[in-house]
Amino acid sequence: MMSKLWRVALYEYQRNVFKRSFLLALLSVPLVMGVNVGVGLLIESLRNDNSPVGYVDHAGLFADPLPVPVTGSGKPVHFTPFQTEEDARAALEAGDVQAYYVVAADYLETKDIGLFYLQEPGRNATRQFYDFIQINLLADYPSAIARRAALIGDGVTVRSLD
Repeated sequence: MMSKLWRVALYEYQRNVFKRSFLLALLSVPLVMGVNVGVGLLIESLRNDNSPVGYVDHAGLFADPLPVPVTGSGKPVHFTPFQTEEDARAALEAGDVQAYYVVAADYLETKDIGLFYLQEPGRNATRQFYDFIQINLLADYPSAIARRAALIGDGVTVRSLD
């Protein structure tokens, strides 16, 4: 009796598992997942732009700027200083930069920064510019504090004893 049950089970298994439709469905799941991952990576790479970004520093924060250390597989964006907004606009219109930032003279009080572009800049450029600001604002602090502040992010309050 048990051997007949096993024969029926084996027959049904072979009949269903070796059908083309079953094999196609079985192999298509990883293929569809791979295509989805590939499309996601492609879309993310299209959002990034490694072209230079300009900035006009009315606040005088970047007299001797430090470069942004890029983590991961991203490429660094070069930040080009401009003396005037007119120079930056001319570079933007000529295609020398993908965008430019204008740091207000009262930046330390208002945190006011203007972004000007013809086409929206890459997400990596925006992220790296804010890292650029943070690293240069922390340049006067001891390296241990600057490193810790860079790791923690925006939620940092630094207080001095004096």
